[in-house]
Amino acid sequence: MAIVSYAQNFEDVMLWRALQHVENGFYIDVGANDPEIDSVSLAFYERGWRGVHVEPAKQYSDKLRSSRPDECVWQVAIGSQKGFLDFYEFADTGLSTGDPEVAEQHAKNGFSFTMTRVEVLSLQDILDKYGDREIHWLKIDVEGMEQDVLQSWEGAKARPWILVIESTKPSSTIDVSDSWESLVLEKGYVFAYFDGLNRFYLHNSHKELLDKLKVPPNVFDGIILSGLEKLKNKVSEAEAKVGEAETRAQQAEMRASEAEAKAIEVETRLQQAAVVLQAVYHSRSWKLTMPLRLAGKAARWFVQGRIARLTFAPVSGPGRMARHPVIKLKLYVVNHPRLKSIALRFLSPFPALKARLKRVRTVQVTPMHSFTVGGPEQLAPRARQIYNDLKTAMERRQKDHD
Repeated sequence: MAIVSYAQNFEDVMLWRALQHVENGFYIDVGANDPEIDSVSLAFYERGWRGVHVEPAKQYSDKLRSSRPDECVWQVAIGSQKGFLDFYEFADTGLSTGDPEVAEQHAKNGFSFTMTRVEVLSLQDILDKYGDREIHWLKIDVEGMEQDVLQSWEGAKARPWILVIESTKPSSTIDVSDSWESLVLEKGYVFAYFDGLNRFYLHNSHKELLDKLKVPPNVFDGIILSGLEKLKNKVSEAEAKVGEAETRAQQAEMRASEAEAKAIEVETRLQQAAVVLQAVYHSRSWKLTMPLRLAGKAARWFVQGRIARLTFAPVSGPGRMARHPVIKLKLYVVNHPRLKSIALRFLSPFPALKARLKRVRTVQVTPMHSFTVGGPEQLAPRARQIYNDLKTAMERRQKDHD
Protein backbone atom coordinates (compact mmCIF):
# COMPACT_ATOMS: atom_id res chain seq x y z
CA MET A 1 0.00 0.00 0.00
CA ALA A 2 1.43 3.40 -1.02
CA ILE A 3 2.36 5.85 1.72
CA VAL A 4 3.00 9.58 1.70
CA SER A 5 6.26 9.99 3.62
CA TYR A 6 6.78 13.08 5.78
CA ALA A 7 9.73 11.86 7.88
CA GLN A 8 13.24 13.14 7.18
CA ASN A 9 14.80 9.70 6.63
CA PHE A 10 11.80 7.52 5.68
CA GLU A 11 11.32 6.31 9.26
CA ASP A 12 7.57 6.33 8.67
CA VAL A 13 7.97 4.08 5.61
CA MET A 14 9.86 1.44 7.60
CA LEU A 15 7.36 1.52 10.47
CA TRP A 16 4.39 1.40 8.10
CA ARG A 17 5.83 -1.58 6.26
CA ALA A 18 5.94 -3.51 9.54
CA LEU A 19 2.69 -2.21 11.08
CA GLN A 20 0.29 -1.51 8.24
CA HIS A 21 -1.80 -4.52 9.25
CA VAL A 22 -2.68 -2.75 12.55
CA GLU A 23 -5.84 -0.70 12.55
CA ASN A 24 -6.12 2.44 14.68
CA GLY A 25 -2.73 1.90 16.29
CA PHE A 26 -1.05 3.95 19.03
CA TYR A 27 2.39 5.62 19.24
CA ILE A 28 4.53 7.80 21.49
CA ASP A 29 6.79 10.38 19.85
CA VAL A 30 9.46 11.81 22.19
CA GLY A 31 10.95 14.88 20.51
CA ALA A 32 8.05 15.20 18.10
CA ASN A 33 9.02 18.64 16.77
CA ASP A 34 6.77 19.90 13.92
CA PRO A 35 3.34 18.27 13.28
CA GLU A 36 4.09 18.01 9.57
CA ILE A 37 7.69 18.82 8.60
CA ASP A 38 9.94 15.79 9.21
CA SER A 39 7.09 14.21 11.17
CA VAL A 40 7.22 10.45 11.74
CA SER A 41 3.65 10.32 13.03
CA LEU A 42 1.70 12.25 10.40
CA ALA A 43 1.44 9.37 7.92
CA PHE A 44 -0.06 7.23 10.69
CA TYR A 45 -2.33 10.01 11.89
CA GLU A 46 -3.76 10.31 8.38
CA ARG A 47 -4.63 6.59 8.54
CA GLY A 48 -6.57 6.79 11.76
CA TRP A 49 -3.80 6.20 14.28
CA ARG A 50 -3.58 8.40 17.39
CA GLY A 51 -0.82 8.94 19.92
CA VAL A 52 1.14 11.08 22.38
CA HIS A 53 3.66 13.82 21.60
CA VAL A 54 6.40 14.93 23.96
CA GLU A 55 7.86 18.28 22.84
CA PRO A 56 9.53 20.79 25.23
CA ALA A 57 9.79 23.62 22.65
CA LYS A 58 6.77 25.88 23.04
CA GLN A 59 6.78 26.80 19.33
CA TYR A 60 6.23 23.20 18.29
CA SER A 61 4.06 22.04 21.18
CA ASP A 62 1.63 24.85 20.33
CA LYS A 63 1.65 23.84 16.66
CA LEU A 64 1.02 20.22 17.61
CA ARG A 65 -1.96 21.13 19.79
CA SER A 66 -3.38 23.28 17.02
CA SER A 67 -2.82 20.70 14.29
CA ARG A 68 -3.74 17.60 16.34
CA PRO A 69 -6.46 18.68 18.79
CA ASP A 70 -7.50 15.05 19.35
CA GLU A 71 -4.03 13.98 20.54
CA CYS A 72 -2.16 14.48 23.81
CA VAL A 73 0.82 16.88 23.81
CA TRP A 74 3.27 17.05 26.74
CA GLN A 75 5.36 20.23 26.79
CA VAL A 76 8.09 18.72 28.98
CA ALA A 77 11.61 17.32 28.70
CA ILE A 78 12.34 13.68 29.45
CA GLY A 79 15.26 12.82 31.73
CA SER A 80 16.44 10.89 34.77
CA GLN A 81 16.60 13.99 37.00
CA LYS A 82 13.09 15.27 37.64
CA GLY A 83 12.46 18.95 38.26
CA PHE A 84 13.34 21.69 35.77
CA LEU A 85 15.90 21.96 33.01
CA ASP A 86 17.58 24.77 31.08
CA PHE A 87 16.33 24.16 27.56
CA TYR A 88 18.06 25.65 24.49
CA GLU A 89 15.44 26.38 21.88
CA PHE A 90 16.60 26.89 18.30
CA ALA A 91 13.57 28.38 16.57
CA ASP A 92 12.32 26.88 13.29
CA THR A 93 14.73 23.93 13.50
CA GLY A 94 14.83 20.45 14.96
CA LEU A 95 18.00 21.26 16.90
CA SER A 96 16.50 22.30 20.26
CA THR A 97 18.13 20.43 23.15
CA GLY A 98 18.67 20.30 26.89
CA ASP A 99 22.34 19.39 26.49
CA PRO A 100 24.51 22.55 26.87
CA GLU A 101 27.43 21.03 24.92
CA VAL A 102 25.20 20.24 21.96
CA ALA A 103 23.66 23.71 22.16
CA GLU A 104 27.14 25.28 22.14
CA GLN A 105 28.10 23.32 19.04
CA HIS A 106 24.93 24.42 17.22
CA ALA A 107 25.68 28.00 18.17
CA LYS A 108 29.20 27.68 16.73
CA ASN A 109 27.60 26.48 13.51
CA GLY A 110 25.73 29.76 13.24
CA PHE A 111 22.40 28.96 14.89
CA SER A 112 20.92 31.27 17.51
CA PHE A 113 18.85 30.10 20.47
CA THR A 114 16.76 31.24 23.39
CA MET A 115 17.00 29.53 26.76
CA THR A 116 13.88 28.62 28.72
CA ARG A 117 13.08 26.53 31.79
CA VAL A 118 11.02 23.41 31.19
CA GLU A 119 9.71 20.70 33.46
CA VAL A 120 11.42 17.31 33.38
CA LEU A 121 9.51 14.02 33.61
CA SER A 122 10.86 10.48 33.34
CA LEU A 123 10.11 8.15 30.47
CA GLN A 124 8.57 5.87 33.10
CA ASP A 125 6.04 8.61 33.92
CA ILE A 126 4.91 8.68 30.29
CA LEU A 127 4.92 4.90 29.77
CA ASP A 128 3.02 4.27 32.99
CA LYS A 129 0.44 6.83 31.95
CA TYR A 130 -0.34 4.84 28.79
CA GLY A 131 0.95 1.41 29.79
CA ASP A 132 -2.52 -0.16 29.85
CA ARG A 133 -2.68 -0.21 26.05
CA GLU A 134 -0.56 -1.52 23.20
CA ILE A 135 2.15 0.94 22.15
CA HIS A 136 3.03 0.02 18.59
CA TRP A 137 6.04 2.29 18.24
CA LEU A 138 8.11 4.63 20.38
CA LYS A 139 10.44 7.17 18.78
CA ILE A 140 13.16 9.01 20.72
CA ASP A 141 14.90 12.00 19.07
CA VAL A 142 16.26 14.36 21.74
CA GLU A 143 19.46 15.79 20.24
CA GLY A 144 22.13 14.04 22.28
CA MET A 145 20.07 13.24 25.39
CA GLU A 146 19.00 9.73 24.30
CA GLN A 147 21.00 8.00 27.03
CA ASP A 148 19.41 10.11 29.78
CA VAL A 149 15.95 9.43 28.38
CA LEU A 150 16.51 5.66 28.27
CA GLN A 151 17.89 5.66 31.81
CA SER A 152 14.60 7.24 32.96
CA TRP A 153 12.67 4.21 31.60
CA GLU A 154 13.45 2.57 34.94
CA GLY A 155 10.83 0.05 36.01
CA ALA A 156 8.04 0.85 33.54
CA LYS A 157 6.47 -2.39 32.32
CA ALA A 158 5.26 -1.11 28.96
CA ARG A 159 7.05 -2.58 25.96
CA PRO A 160 6.40 -0.81 22.67
CA TRP A 161 6.58 -3.17 19.69
CA ILE A 162 9.21 -1.14 17.82
CA LEU A 163 11.72 1.45 19.07
CA VAL A 164 13.21 4.10 16.75
CA ILE A 165 16.11 5.91 18.44
CA GLU A 166 18.38 8.55 16.90
CA SER A 167 21.83 7.00 17.27
CA THR A 168 24.29 9.51 15.76
CA LYS A 169 25.89 12.52 17.34
CA PRO A 170 23.79 15.63 16.48
CA SER A 171 24.52 16.95 12.97
CA SER A 172 27.04 14.18 12.25
CA THR A 173 27.30 10.56 11.14
CA ILE A 174 29.17 9.39 14.25
CA ASP A 175 27.32 6.47 15.84
CA VAL A 176 27.02 6.88 19.62
CA SER A 177 24.57 4.04 20.26
CA ASP A 178 27.14 2.03 22.23
CA SER A 179 26.60 4.43 25.15
CA TRP A 180 22.99 3.40 25.62
CA GLU A 181 22.18 0.30 23.51
CA SER A 182 22.58 -2.06 26.50
CA LEU A 183 19.69 -0.26 28.21
CA VAL A 184 17.49 -1.27 25.28
CA LEU A 185 18.67 -4.84 24.88
CA GLU A 186 18.17 -5.65 28.55
CA LYS A 187 14.49 -4.83 28.19
CA GLY A 188 13.95 -7.60 25.67
CA TYR A 189 14.69 -5.86 22.37
CA VAL A 190 16.77 -6.99 19.42
CA PHE A 191 18.47 -4.81 16.86
CA ALA A 192 16.60 -4.80 13.52
CA TYR A 193 17.80 -1.99 11.23
CA PHE A 194 20.09 1.06 10.96
CA ASP A 195 19.19 3.76 8.42
CA GLY A 196 22.29 5.93 8.86
CA LEU A 197 20.58 8.11 11.45
CA ASN A 198 18.34 5.90 13.58
CA ARG A 199 18.52 2.39 14.98
CA PHE A 200 15.37 0.26 14.92
CA TYR A 201 14.75 -2.30 17.66
CA LEU A 202 12.03 -4.94 17.76
CA HIS A 203 10.71 -6.49 20.97
CA ASN A 204 11.09 -10.26 21.33
CA SER A 205 7.31 -10.67 21.53
CA HIS A 206 7.02 -9.48 17.90
CA LYS A 207 9.96 -11.14 16.18
CA GLU A 208 7.65 -12.10 13.30
CA LEU A 209 8.08 -8.51 12.09
CA LEU A 210 11.85 -8.75 11.86
CA ASP A 211 11.84 -9.56 8.14
CA LYS A 212 9.86 -6.37 7.50
CA LEU A 213 12.79 -4.31 8.80
CA LYS A 214 15.66 -6.00 6.99
CA VAL A 215 15.88 -3.81 3.88
CA PRO A 216 15.75 -0.03 3.44
CA PRO A 217 12.81 1.81 1.85
CA ASN A 218 12.50 0.96 -1.81
CA VAL A 219 10.28 1.13 -4.86
CA PHE A 220 8.09 -1.70 -3.58
CA ASP A 221 7.00 0.43 -0.63
CA GLY A 222 5.12 2.72 -3.02
CA ILE A 223 6.62 5.82 -1.45
CA ILE A 224 5.09 9.20 -2.28
CA LEU A 225 7.24 12.11 -1.16
CA SER A 226 5.24 14.71 0.75
CA GLY A 227 7.11 17.55 -0.98
CA LEU A 228 6.39 16.04 -4.37
CA GLU A 229 2.77 15.54 -3.40
CA LYS A 230 2.51 19.20 -2.41
CA LEU A 231 4.14 20.17 -5.68
CA LYS A 232 1.65 18.03 -7.59
CA ASN A 233 -1.21 19.65 -5.70
CA LYS A 234 0.14 23.10 -6.51
CA VAL A 235 0.58 22.12 -10.15
CA SER A 236 -3.01 20.80 -10.20
CA GLU A 237 -4.25 24.04 -8.66
CA ALA A 238 -2.26 26.06 -11.18
CA GLU A 239 -3.61 23.94 -14.05
CA ALA A 240 -7.14 24.43 -12.74
CA LYS A 241 -6.60 28.20 -12.67
CA VAL A 242 -5.15 28.10 -16.18
CA GLY A 243 -8.17 26.11 -17.30
CA GLU A 244 -10.50 28.70 -15.78
CA ALA A 245 -8.55 31.49 -17.46
CA GLU A 246 -8.73 29.68 -20.81
CA THR A 247 -12.47 29.21 -20.39
CA ARG A 248 -12.93 32.92 -19.65
CA ALA A 249 -10.74 33.77 -22.65
CA GLN A 250 -12.82 31.50 -24.89
CA GLN A 251 -16.02 33.09 -23.63
CA ALA A 252 -14.60 36.56 -24.26
CA GLU A 253 -13.52 35.47 -27.75
CA MET A 254 -17.01 34.12 -28.45
CA ARG A 255 -18.57 37.40 -27.31
CA ALA A 256 -16.13 39.32 -29.51
CA SER A 257 -16.98 37.08 -32.48
CA GLU A 258 -20.71 37.61 -31.89
CA ALA A 259 -20.19 41.38 -31.70
CA GLU A 260 -18.13 41.29 -34.90
CA ALA A 261 -20.82 39.22 -36.63
CA LYS A 262 -23.48 41.72 -35.57
CA ALA A 263 -21.34 44.61 -36.80
CA ILE A 264 -20.90 42.86 -40.16
CA GLU A 265 -24.65 42.23 -40.32
CA VAL A 266 -25.42 45.90 -39.61
CA GLU A 267 -22.87 47.01 -42.21
CA THR A 268 -24.37 44.61 -44.75
CA ARG A 269 -27.86 45.96 -44.11
CA LEU A 270 -26.60 49.52 -44.49
CA GLN A 271 -24.96 48.61 -47.79
CA GLN A 272 -28.17 46.93 -48.97
CA ALA A 273 -30.18 49.99 -47.95
CA ALA A 274 -27.72 52.24 -49.81
CA VAL A 275 -28.10 50.09 -52.94
CA VAL A 276 -31.89 50.23 -52.67
CA LEU A 277 -31.79 54.00 -52.14
CA GLN A 278 -29.55 54.49 -55.17
CA ALA A 279 -31.93 52.35 -57.21
CA VAL A 280 -34.83 54.54 -56.10
CA TYR A 281 -32.94 57.72 -56.98
CA HIS A 282 -32.22 56.40 -60.47
CA SER A 283 -35.69 54.99 -61.07
CA ARG A 284 -38.09 56.47 -63.63
CA SER A 285 -40.84 56.95 -61.04
CA TRP A 286 -38.51 59.06 -58.89
CA LYS A 287 -37.62 61.24 -61.85
CA LEU A 288 -41.27 61.55 -62.97
CA THR A 289 -42.46 62.56 -59.53
CA MET A 290 -39.76 65.20 -59.06
CA PRO A 291 -42.12 68.07 -60.13
CA LEU A 292 -44.66 66.87 -57.59
CA ARG A 293 -42.05 66.86 -54.85
CA LEU A 294 -40.96 70.35 -55.79
CA ALA A 295 -44.60 71.46 -55.86
CA GLY A 296 -45.08 69.93 -52.42
CA LYS A 297 -42.16 71.92 -51.11
CA ALA A 298 -43.53 75.09 -52.66
CA ALA A 299 -46.94 74.32 -51.17
CA ARG A 300 -45.44 73.90 -47.74
CA TRP A 301 -43.72 77.25 -48.10
CA PHE A 302 -47.01 78.65 -49.23
CA VAL A 303 -48.78 77.33 -46.14
CA GLN A 304 -46.04 78.64 -43.88
CA GLY A 305 -46.67 82.10 -45.23
CA ARG A 306 -50.50 81.86 -45.00
CA ILE A 307 -52.55 85.04 -44.72
CA ALA A 308 -53.17 84.49 -41.01
CA ARG A 309 -49.50 85.43 -40.45
CA LEU A 310 -49.78 88.88 -42.05
CA THR A 311 -49.12 90.23 -38.56
CA PHE A 312 -45.46 89.67 -39.49
CA ALA A 313 -44.92 87.14 -36.71
CA PRO A 314 -41.39 85.70 -36.89
CA VAL A 315 -40.99 82.44 -38.75
CA SER A 316 -37.95 80.22 -39.06
CA GLY A 317 -36.01 78.64 -41.89
CA PRO A 318 -37.05 79.16 -45.48
CA GLY A 319 -40.41 80.60 -44.38
CA ARG A 320 -38.65 83.68 -42.99
CA MET A 321 -36.57 84.01 -46.17
CA ALA A 322 -39.59 83.71 -48.47
CA ARG A 323 -42.08 85.60 -46.32
CA HIS A 324 -42.16 88.84 -48.30
CA PRO A 325 -42.60 87.41 -51.81
CA VAL A 326 -45.01 84.73 -50.57
CA ILE A 327 -47.20 87.35 -48.94
CA LYS A 328 -47.24 89.31 -52.16
CA LEU A 329 -48.07 86.16 -54.08
CA LYS A 330 -50.94 85.28 -51.79
CA LEU A 331 -52.35 88.81 -51.90
CA TYR A 332 -52.14 88.74 -55.62
CA VAL A 333 -53.89 85.38 -55.89
CA VAL A 334 -56.58 86.39 -53.43
CA ASN A 335 -57.45 89.42 -55.43
CA HIS A 336 -57.57 87.56 -58.77
CA PRO A 337 -60.39 84.98 -58.88
CA ARG A 338 -59.10 83.43 -62.07
CA LEU A 339 -55.72 82.73 -60.51
CA LYS A 340 -57.51 81.23 -57.55
CA SER A 341 -59.34 78.84 -59.84
CA ILE A 342 -56.09 77.79 -61.50
CA ALA A 343 -54.42 77.33 -58.14
CA LEU A 344 -57.30 75.17 -56.91
CA ARG A 345 -57.00 72.90 -59.96
CA PHE A 346 -53.24 72.71 -59.44
CA LEU A 347 -53.78 71.72 -55.79
CA SER A 348 -56.27 68.96 -56.59
CA PRO A 349 -53.72 66.22 -55.68
CA PHE A 350 -53.33 67.96 -52.31
CA PRO A 351 -56.80 68.05 -50.66
CA ALA A 352 -55.59 69.65 -47.44
CA LEU A 353 -53.92 72.56 -49.27
CA LYS A 354 -56.90 72.93 -51.54
CA ALA A 355 -59.23 73.14 -48.55
CA ARG A 356 -57.05 75.83 -47.02
CA LEU A 357 -57.06 77.83 -50.24
CA LYS A 358 -60.86 77.57 -50.40
CA ARG A 359 -61.06 79.02 -46.91
CA VAL A 360 -58.77 81.84 -48.01
CA ARG A 361 -61.37 82.86 -50.64
CA THR A 362 -63.66 84.09 -47.94
CA VAL A 363 -61.01 86.20 -46.22
CA GLN A 364 -61.45 89.91 -46.71
CA VAL A 365 -58.08 91.56 -46.98
CA THR A 366 -57.98 94.87 -45.28
CA PRO A 367 -56.63 97.65 -47.52
CA MET A 368 -53.18 98.71 -46.62
CA HIS A 369 -54.21 102.26 -45.96
CA SER A 370 -56.70 101.09 -43.26
CA PHE A 371 -54.33 98.58 -41.64
CA THR A 372 -54.88 98.96 -37.91
CA VAL A 373 -52.15 97.70 -35.71
CA GLY A 374 -51.72 100.94 -33.79
CA GLY A 375 -50.21 102.75 -36.78
CA PRO A 376 -47.26 101.95 -39.06
CA GLU A 377 -44.93 103.88 -36.81
CA GLN A 378 -45.44 101.23 -34.08
CA LEU A 379 -44.24 98.39 -36.29
CA ALA A 380 -40.75 97.00 -36.16
CA PRO A 381 -38.40 98.58 -38.76
CA ARG A 382 -38.49 95.54 -41.02
CA ALA A 383 -42.26 95.20 -40.75
CA ARG A 384 -42.67 98.92 -41.43
CA GLN A 385 -40.54 98.58 -44.59
CA ILE A 386 -42.65 95.65 -45.81
CA TYR A 387 -45.80 97.64 -45.03
CA ASN A 388 -44.58 100.57 -47.06
CA ASP A 389 -43.54 98.29 -49.96
CA LEU A 390 -46.98 96.66 -50.01
CA LYS A 391 -48.70 100.01 -49.83
CA THR A 392 -46.65 101.33 -52.76
CA ALA A 393 -47.33 98.16 -54.77
CA MET A 394 -51.07 98.41 -54.19
CA GLU A 395 -51.19 102.08 -55.10
CA ARG A 396 -49.25 101.35 -58.29
CA ARG A 397 -51.63 98.45 -59.12
CA GLN A 398 -54.57 100.78 -58.48
CA LYS A 399 -53.17 103.34 -60.90
CA ASP A 400 -52.57 100.68 -63.53
CA HIS A 401 -56.14 99.49 -63.13
CA ASP A 402 -57.50 102.99 -63.56
